[in-house]
Amino acid sequence: MPHTDLIIVGGGWAGLSAATAAVQSGLRVKLFELSTELGGRSGSFRDNNFQEWLDVGPHVFVGAYKRTLDLLNIWGSRGGIDFTEGGAIPWIYPKGRIEWLKGGNSSSRLSALINLLSFGSISLNDRIRTVNVLRTVANLDKFNPDYEPTVKGFLRKFGIDTGRNVFWHALTVAVMNGAPEVVGAWPLIRSLKEGLIEGGTISRIGVTRKDFKNFFCDRAEEFLTSRGCSIFKKSPVRKILVDNSGNISGINLKDTVVKSDKVLLSVSPSDVQQLLPEKYRREVFFSRFSGFEYSPIASVHINYTHPVLKHPFSCLPGGLAEWVFGRGKKEAKGWSRVNTVTSNSPGRGEIPRDIFVHRVISELAEKIPAAKPQYVNLARLVRMNRATIVLKPGSDLIRPSPETPIKGLYLAGDWCGTKLPATIESAARSGWDAVKQLRKL
Repeated sequence: MPHTDLIIVGGGWAGLSAATAAVQSGLRVKLFELSTELGGRSGSFRDNNFQEWLDVGPHVFVGAYKRTLDLLNIWGSRGGIDFTEGGAIPWIYPKGRIEWLKGGNSSSRLSALINLLSFGSISLNDRIRTVNVLRTVANLDKFNPDYEPTVKGFLRKFGIDTGRNVFWHALTVAVMNGAPEVVGAWPLIRSLKEGLIEGGTISRIGVTRKDFKNFFCDRAEEFLTSRGCSIFKKSPVRKILVDNSGNISGINLKDTVVKSDKVLLSVSPSDVQQLLPEKYRREVFFSRFSGFEYSPIASVHINYTHPVLKHPFSCLPGGLAEWVFGRGKKEAKGWSRVNTVTSNSPGRGEIPRDIFVHRVISELAEKIPAAKPQYVNLARLVRMNRATIVLKPGSDLIRPSPETPIKGLYLAGDWCGTKLPATIESAARSGWDAVKQLRKL
């Protein structure tokens, strides 16, 4: 292959964001993706039993995802998100009892905060304490990475017990993919400052109307290829190539070399280490990546014989399945196709697959009366045991900048130094910022 301006390894959100920024800057780009489809953890795969594209795992999109929404506008995908103005999220308990958590709307920047005061899933005292927490968070602007409490420790100062407060427990696990007693408080607080506290439409939550392949993966690919980006799927990269002067010279595929003096790795920390030449793995900048731990995420896709879910997505506090999403197009009475999400499931990865699915279906039946097990006609578990990193206290000290000690090598990913939780928005910002950095040099 001829020399190119920039090689990108990895076609998830970070890689696609970087590729978009690069082609808009006039760079010639080659993108290499290990899988058969783009999207990474936000991708889709074809299931012949379901006869449809199934998402690896569903995601919500928040109004505060500014870089993500900018990318969707560029790709022509923004209309694929359903933001319900002034909508509410049902929290479903056994026997169908529902408490509604209202979201923000355009009428007031404080709407999300005000709505928290009416949320019946936590006590009145905890609602008041939560408002006090958010007031404090709004005024925090310095975060010492050497002294970072866990989320549980931070909230304890306000009298909130995350073991009993379903709101803070569910929010922490959903945003941070880790339990409140494990993950650091600073990334969560920063995301709250950008989202919930700013309020108004920024705090709205939306879900996609289509599977990820049709929603954004194909649109992103069409945009990039139309602007000269070459995309190679099913193309595992074996090693990055570094010359004797410590400069990037390209990448090594199975049976060919692709040359470039700029390579951007948008892969996991452990994959970065695997792609490095042996002598660089021991350097402090790269060796610290072994300090990251990973959290599993599981999703169960279920088809029922009739509609069972009335809202696009709902919280299921206290169970193995934490959230349930409607899949595909809504029918007249709701969704008969759904999928659940289980984040932060250490130990749950050892649950046999059939038992995992059985437990999820049983929990849905307890909380959604129409979702009885006898009405299930298809079910499939998708489990990623190393889905995302766990941001423990002090994680800012090991999350890297885009530029590395190897001249011409850059990093991007939700795990990089965006200071946000490891979300789609963190990945999108990381890819964009990496290209801005390499364009300066």
